[in-house]
Amino acid sequence: MRRLAERLDRWTSQIKLQPKLLITFYFVSFVPLFTTAAFFYFAMTESLEEEVGTSLVLTTRQVDERLSSFVEETTHLAKILHFDPNVQELLGWEDPSDLSVIPSLQELRRSLEPIVYHRAHLRSIYVINDYGRYIYSGKNMGKLDYDFEGDPWYKEVVKDKDFRLLAVHPQQYVLGAPVVSFAGRLYHNLDFKQRGTLLFDFDPEYFSSMIDSIRVGKTGSFFMVSPEGQPVIQMEEKNHGLIEQLMKLSILEKKNGYLLTQIEGVQTLVGFSTSRTTGWKIIGVVPFQEVSGKIEAVRYGVVIFSLIATLFILLFSKYLSRAITRPMFQLQRYMGRVEKGDFSTRVPTDRGDEFGMLTNRFNHMLERLQQLKEEVYLAEIRETKLQLLNRETELKALQMQINPHFLYNTLNTMKCVGEVYDVKEVSEMSEGLAEMFRYSIDSDKYKLLSEELDHVKAYLQIIQVRYPERIQCHFDIPQDLKGVSVLKLILQPLVENAIEHGLIPKSEQGGIWISAKRTKDGMSLLVRDNGVGIPEHRLMEIKQKLSGEAGDEDQNLLSGHIGLHNVQQRLLLNYGSNGKLTVESDQVQGTRVEIHIPLDKESEGDYRV
Repeated sequence: MRRLAERLDRWTSQIKLQPKLLITFYFVSFVPLFTTAAFFYFAMTESLEEEVGTSLVLTTRQVDERLSSFVEETTHLAKILHFDPNVQELLGWEDPSDLSVIPSLQELRRSLEPIVYHRAHLRSIYVINDYGRYIYSGKNMGKLDYDFEGDPWYKEVVKDKDFRLLAVHPQQYVLGAPVVSFAGRLYHNLDFKQRGTLLFDFDPEYFSSMIDSIRVGKTGSFFMVSPEGQPVIQMEEKNHGLIEQLMKLSILEKKNGYLLTQIEGVQTLVGFSTSRTTGWKIIGVVPFQEVSGKIEAVRYGVVIFSLIATLFILLFSKYLSRAITRPMFQLQRYMGRVEKGDFSTRVPTDRGDEFGMLTNRFNHMLERLQQLKEEVYLAEIRETKLQLLNRETELKALQMQINPHFLYNTLNTMKCVGEVYDVKEVSEMSEGLAEMFRYSIDSDKYKLLSEELDHVKAYLQIIQVRYPERIQCHFDIPQDLKGVSVLKLILQPLVENAIEHGLIPKSEQGGIWISAKRTKDGMSLLVRDNGVGIPEHRLMEIKQKLSGEAGDEDQNLLSGHIGLHNVQQRLLLNYGSNGKLTVESDQVQGTRVEIHIPLDKESEGDYRV
């Protein structure tokens, strides 16, 4: 726990006290609140979902009870007909020329008629023997000598033997209307062998009425599905796709149950049960929203309670955090006065808690600081007197030093003497040296690029006297960059290096090219010569020194190129990492030294770091 507390303290060390208190209050309040609300929400929702689902399953069982009663009644009727003597007579009728059975067949037809006409949902009854002879009674005229053996559903009846209810199927022996059949095999009493089939055809609407009378929700519906997944009764075409989706649910492999699932993007409750007499699945489907009134009420109740509790926690936490931190902010305000030099202020306090103890210690500290301030003031007076005496001594020493302006005026005098006596070289060198000296002793740290170029030209004027017609200098400076402010004395050392180490050793005419261009984030200055270049190993050593990779033992690494090092150090001191100096050299083409400096546009025509 101690390590955890230390980690929390490190993680929150940059957060102010009031937000930290708010976070703490929110954590200890919202975590229990939302945990309890979520548990209650999900527990009640699950309980109500179970209640609604169970209710839907019970509803499907009501349909099953109606269906089972119907099947039991029809089965009982089938057993009565099975043992009827006239039916047994028909089962044994093999020879159509045997007219002795005619009275029994007529009697059988008369006994079937009341059964059909007293049941509105029963369309017809067929008693069929295995020799192709049959007797029927129905509300509509049927075909004579119809071959039932050609119908696939009839073959299934013969194969299964037991009486069972068939799903809706087409038929061609009476008007071609679909029917729901109850059929099974008949046994002859003499040899107990199968000799025929008993067939009841019912109106499918009768089975539809079993489920249409039951309503769940506003749009809920029920379906009867055979074990093979086929609808038992006729339905709208759109429901066939729904049946296919339902039959893919693995839960339908059980005898009964319910589940919530997404059907066409709608959360739907599906309940089902299996008929004990037919094996059909009776499925109820209803959008969950239509039957979840209590669940919605519980949800809204939990949400409203959580919102009210959240609002209360937010307001109370904010008020409490302010009450706790108010003495600290008061102490902070008085500290601000002390920072401005008011050591006479005192923090009023009437508290007995930790903030009161801290305030008392702060007041004692101010008293001690006031005493120290008076002692320091007296000490400063004594030191000021000593400084005045030292300044007087320094002034006398400075008066004995040579005034730099005296040297500058002397150089101008030499220039005039050279002009009077027509010594052109003395005049030009004195003029160039005077210009360079004047530029150097100027106290400005930054100069316009045009002024820096004038300084270079003054230096070149002296060099031309030493090496007439040997060194040519070319300038390529855009007009809009001449007004840019740059660090003073960064070009002349590079030009001097190019002449001393590149062109003079060449022993023939050479040139220097000075150019400038604007870059994406600043300006680039390039000094290029076509001198002898720098040997490859020497160039690598220079680059290591400029990048700071060389050690202290390599202090003489840049001897002969000290100007590069000085320029690079001044770039770093004034421009930081944005000021860069790069060197590239080839012993055939010469040396390139490029400076990159950043530009900060403060006003039209003036750029300064």
